[in-house]
Order: sequence, then structure tokens, then C-alpha cells
Amino acid sequence: MLSPETISFISAHLTDDVAALSLKGGGTLPHADFQSALAQIKARQAIRAKLPSWYENMQLELPVQLSVEQSSSERTASFKASLFAEKKGVLVDLTGGMGVDCSFLSQQFDKTCYVERNADLYALARHNFGVLNRQDITVEHTTAEEFLERMPQVRCIFIDPARRSDSGQKVFFLSDCQPDVTKMIDMMLAKSDVVLIKLSPMLDLKSAVESLRCVSRVFVVSVDNECKEMLAWAEKNADKTEIEAVNLTKKGMQRFAFSFDDEQALNLPYAHALSAYLYEPNASVMKAGAFKSVAQAFSVNKLHPNTHLYTSDRLVTDFPGRVFRVKAVSSFSKSDLKKHLGGIKRANLTVRNFPVSAEKLRAQLKLKEGGEVYLFAATLHDDSRVLVICEKC
Repeated sequence: MLSPETISFISAHLTDDVAALSLKGGGTLPHADFQSALAQIKARQAIRAKLPSWYENMQLELPVQLSVEQSSSERTASFKASLFAEKKGVLVDLTGGMGVDCSFLSQQFDKTCYVERNADLYALARHNFGVLNRQDITVEHTTAEEFLERMPQVRCIFIDPARRSDSGQKVFFLSDCQPDVTKMIDMMLAKSDVVLIKLSPMLDLKSAVESLRCVSRVFVVSVDNECKEMLAWAEKNADKTEIEAVNLTKKGMQRFAFSFDDEQALNLPYAHALSAYLYEPNASVMKAGAFKSVAQAFSVNKLHPNTHLYTSDRLVTDFPGRVFRVKAVSSFSKSDLKKHLGGIKRANLTVRNFPVSAEKLRAQLKLKEGGEVYLFAATLHDDSRVLVICEKC
């Protein structure tokens, strides 16, 4: 554990440039303490935005950079805790890691067991839970598989399989993650009421649900419109999966629920032209694939089967995404572009189902990024391509 002198050094240099600080040296700090201080400063700078309460607690010690990068934010960890309505029972976190999810989830349980196979992370968790005064959390140094074999019946198992192989390479199939939850799911369900599995947003959602079986709910979670993780809620005898797209924003939470079966069964008409308002779904709705369901739920018309933008004559203020007022619609003829873009030097450009990248199109239109104007280059239902000029509602 870090010495008081090292902690004081970290606190004094918390916002310093780590590379420049390493050249200056640690003064009276021994070499080993100085290197530890540099690592802690770098790790703290990485969590400042996503874990503010841990950033401010100088007694907590942080793990290596990879574990810091892979840890949940306070906002996503708090969302997980909110899934459990009352505080009761026992939670087992089979892949404890940095301990962020365990710390927040445990607030909804009477007792919690943190399990971690990595000796360094295990030691840090023992220290940090002590600093946080969390006597309700016990810490076990073993593998998820070994602990699962001997654990008693509990209310919930939480597991976050690592998306890297033993050699450190990224993997993209659930069965390649460590541990392999597809082999453990039956025993986990036999020993708990609920199994909550954290999944990478890079995974194919439908494939993951099919390989896990017994998944009754999936939460696709974004923070400020950036998809961060997916959560599979598995329980015995689940026969239908509800998908919920969740976007945690500074103004609140956007939530939209649908099912795969309903999405596939829908046959909706498409817009023949742009109406008064344009809608862009948030990242969670897009990742979840609720392209037709969101159109039906909010009575908006999709522009094209592969153009995930929507339009309506009336303003839908609670649409789960960004809402724009359409100012004009232009073709890509020189005369039309000159008419509608004349005088516009800066705009926010997005392309949807369009053959040219946003970067290349911006260069062709000679526009700088930013400003109050929003442009959407998109393909309509009749396969014509247009540029929609908007302002944000």
C-alpha cells in the first residue's frame, strides 16, 4: 500500500503532465514510490470524469491502466444498482475487477461477495473496500468457476467476462471471453434468482442472447449518446426477451423498450418526403436495432429501410434521440446546393445510408465543422439522395 508521503505527492501533482513530471523526478521519494505515484496520477486522471467520487478519495488505490479503462463509470454502475428495487439478499460478483460495479450494486443487497482471480486486483479490492467502510463486502481470491462450484444459493450473480484472450488480444464472441459464461450459465441460474451479465457493446446482441438462453431482459446502455455496455438479465424459464435502450444524459434518462419478435413482425409505411421535423435515434436505440419499433411507438415515419432517420409533421418532444426542425431539403445539384447553403460556412454534418463519408462530403461542400446549422445527407425511400438542412429543437 502507498505510504503517506506518496499519497501527499500524488495529491500535490494530481493535475500535472505525467510525462513532464517523470523527467523532473520525485524529489525525496524513493524510486519505487515515485513510479507508483506516477502510475496512480495517470490512473486518477483517467477516472476524473467517470468516477468523480473515487477520484476525490485519495486513500483509494487504483489498478493498472487497462483495468481503469475497462471499469464502469459511476453513472452506469448506479444504473445497474437501480435495477434492483429493494435492498435484500446476497450478491456475488464473480469477476470483481476494479470493484466499481460491485461497490454500487452491493448497496441493494444485505451482503456481497467480491471474487477475483488476479492477486493484485484482489489486494486492491481488500484495501479499497476497507477505505470505503464496506464491511458488508467479503473478498475472495479465486476463479469464478471454482467459487461457483462451492457457493450457496444467492439472490443475484453479477459477471463481467473479460473481452480479451489470455494473450491480450481483443475477442468479439461471447464464448471467447474469459470466463466463458455460455458454459457457466446453467449452473449460475441453478444457484441464483437472477444472473446479470455485462456485455461489450461490440458484441452482436441477438447472437449473445441466443447463446445465453433464458434472457428475459437486455439493457443497451449509453452515456451522453455513446454506447458503453449491454446488460443481459437471465432468469429461469424466461421465454421472451424484452430489449430496453437506455441513454443516460446530463438532463436525465431516455428509455425505450421493445422486443425482437415485435420488431421483425412490423411492416410500416415509409415517408415519401421530409416533414416539419427530423428525428435521429440515440446510440442505444441504434445498437438495439429498434428501427421499426421506435417509428411505431412515436408515430414518426422512417425515411428508408436502411436510413435510420425519421420525420413527422408534429413535434414529438419525448423521442429517444435528437430532434430537429427541418428548414429546407436540397438535392445535390449545384444550383440547389448554392441556393440552400449559400452563406453557410460552418455546419454539423451527419451521413445516413449515403455513399460518401461525412469527412469527404464536408470537404466537397467546403464546410467547417460546428455552428448552429445541422445537415443530414441521406437516402429517401425512392432511393433519391438529399441534404436536409435543420436546426436543433
